[in-house]
This record gives sequence, C-alpha cells and structure tokens, in this order.
Amino acid sequence: MSVNQELIKLHWWIGAEIVKRQETEEWKAQVIDRPCKDTQSGFLGLKGFSRSNVFNMRTFYMSYSRVQH
Repeated sequence: MSVNQELIKLHWWIGAEIVKRQETEEWKAQVIDRPCKDTQSGFLGLKGFSRSNVFNMRTFYMSYSRVQH
C-alpha cells in the first residue's frame, strides 16, 4: 500500500512540474517530451514514462488539484 502511495505522489509531482513549466516556457509540447526522453535514456528499461503516461500524469494533476484547494 505504501508503494502505491509513493507512486501517486510521484505522478502528482510530475504532473505539477509539467503544468508549472508549461506556464513559464514557450515550447509547451516539449515540456512533456523532454522528461520522457531524458527518463528513458537515463534509466534504460524503466517503464511507465512514455509520452502518453506523462500526459496522463499532467491530466491527473489538473483534474484533482482543483479538488484539493
């Protein structure tokens, strides 16, 4: 159960970082692409950080950050 909690926290944090960077950087699409490529090249064999998964993390944050406030 604690592994799931930490995974949720990680996905929340990644989503929050993506949103924050999209608000401040000009190339909004690359904000999602860059961490995907960096993670996949830096941690060979690590799964779960495809472009669609990272986009889902952003969506998760956007959907539930409104509920939290």
